[in-house]
Amino acid sequence: MGNFANIKDGDELDNKYSGKVIVYVESESDIKLFDKIIGPGFAERLEFKVPPTGGTGCEPAKKRVLLERPKNDRVYALLDGEVGVSSSDGFERLLSCSSTIFTSGDAELDGIIFLAEHEAENILLRRADICAFIASDDSLVKLGRKQEAEIRLVMETTIDHYFKFAVCKYASARLHFSKQMDGILDSGLFWQEVSRSKLLKKIKAKVSDQNCNWQRFLMELRALQAQIEKYFEEMDDEQREAERLRLADGKSAMKKLRVVYKVSPGVEGHLLNEVVKDDYARQFRQELFDRTAA
Repeated sequence: MGNFANIKDGDELDNKYSGKVIVYVESESDIKLFDKIIGPGFAERLEFKVPPTGGTGCEPAKKRVLLERPKNDRVYALLDGEVGVSSSDGFERLLSCSSTIFTSGDAELDGIIFLAEHEAENILLRRADICAFIASDDSLVKLGRKQEAEIRLVMETTIDHYFKFAVCKYASARLHFSKQMDGILDSGLFWQEVSRSKLLKKIKAKVSDQNCNWQRFLMELRALQAQIEKYFEEMDDEQREAERLRLADGKSAMKKLRVVYKVSPGVEGHLLNEVVKDDYARQFRQELFDRTAA
C-alpha cells in the first residue's frame, strides 16, 4: 500500500494516482479554452485544472506546482506569457519564442510553462478574425453599416495602445523581479482615454508609488524597446503587426473592442471556434504533449 503520510489533500492524492498529466491554469475560462484547443479524445492523458484553494490567477497555480511536483513530476502549470517575464530571462524567451509555449531557465520554475502570447486573449485576436465578426454581427436590415476596413483601423490603433502598455508592464515586471520595484503596473492605468502628457503623469505617479526611481524605470523601458526594435528589424510589416499583437495586452484590447462596438462577451466563443480549425491548435497540442510527455 502506498505511503499517504505526505499527501496534504484529496486533490493531490487524485493527481498522483490518476496516471494523467495535470496542468493547473489561471481560471475556469482557461480550462474551457485549452480543452477546446486540445480537442476531444485526450481526457485520459491530460487534464486542465484550477487550484482547489487560493483563488484564481498565476500565483495559486504556481504554488500548487511547488506543492505537488516534488512528489509527482506529472504536475505542471500553464500561465500567461506576461507572467514569465518575472524571471531572469523571461522577456528574452517570450520575445524570441517561435513555438506556442516556452519555459524559463530558472530552476525554481520547474514545471511552469508559459504561453508564447501576452495572455490567452491574444490567441483569439491573432488566430481568429474579430474584425470580420464585428462587421457581420448585425441584423440583415442593418448589415453593412459597420465597415470592416474601418474596424481594422480601430483595431490597429487599439493594439498599438496596448502594445505600448505591455512594454511598460514588462519593464515593471523585470524591475519587480530584481527587487527594484515593489509591484507591477496594472492594466487599468491605460484604460481611460487621456492625453499623452496625462498618461505619462499617471505612469510616473504609479512608478513612484511602487518605490521605483523614474529614471531607473525609463532605463529599463528603453532597454526593452531597443531589444524589440532589434527583433523587428528583419521582419516585414505583416510580421511586425502579428508580433505586436502577440505581445500586446490582449485582455484590454479585447475589452476595448467589445466596448467600442457593443459586442457581447460571447464573441470569444465564436473566435475560439475559428482557432480550433487553425493549425495553431495542432501545434499547441503537440508542443504541450511533447513538453509534458502526456
